[in-house]
Amino acid sequence: MQFRVVPSTGPDTSSLPANPTALGPIDRSEANVIRDMVLTETGDEYGRDTFLLNALGFHEANDTLVRLGDTEIWRIFNPLDDAHPIHLHLVQFQVLGSQALLSNGMGGFLPQVDPAAPFLPPDANLTGWKDTVNVPAGVMMEFIMRFENYTGEYVWHCHILEHEDWDMMRPYEVIAEAVCGDGNLDPGEECDDGNNIDGDGCSATCTIVDDTDGDGILDDGDGSGIIGDNPCTGGNTVN
Repeated sequence: MQFRVVPSTGPDTSSLPANPTALGPIDRSEANVIRDMVLTETGDEYGRDTFLLNALGFHEANDTLVRLGDTEIWRIFNPLDDAHPIHLHLVQFQVLGSQALLSNGMGGFLPQVDPAAPFLPPDANLTGWKDTVNVPAGVMMEFIMRFENYTGEYVWHCHILEHEDWDMMRPYEVIAEAVCGDGNLDPGEECDDGNNIDGDGCSATCTIVDDTDGDGILDDGDGSGIIGDNPCTGGNTVN
């Protein structure tokens, strides 16, 4: 796509509003969940540096389930040597502030905040709504965001192209409130037997086993151990 700036063809009738819309900051007390997200570095089989999020590659299982309607704080730890611009899909967020990390004694950083360092408010240019913010080396930065209106699978990642294309990207999923008996594995459920009979132990008494035959159902032919007497084996859906 190309934008071309040309001479005006008529008078400019636009104007700025007298009272611009206020930001409406999100207070940290609104947060239901606080997550620690760590930028990590490793190497591949060819000796190349590989940057990851939470030490996991993009195609590894999703470990971040978010409830629709929740407000979360993500504490982004960057113990690496370089800054990384972090971008979240779906939501806009606000920066609450940042704090220096502990030294590892070898010129680098540990993924732990330095308790002697002050928690600094964001610079003026970071006080608006954001979807991408640069997280400096040796810093923990806090983002706060509301997950509203939409469920589904999304991603967050470093916005340096070579990094996001080489596994510095992770999925997260926004789901509706857990519903016992709907046959779906929701946050807080070990399993769900697909019915809503009161007192049937829905998710409290079952054991997760592998869906070894790949049919999407946990049944007596799957995994290891005895599960035939498990009250949650009739029609479990699995991720």
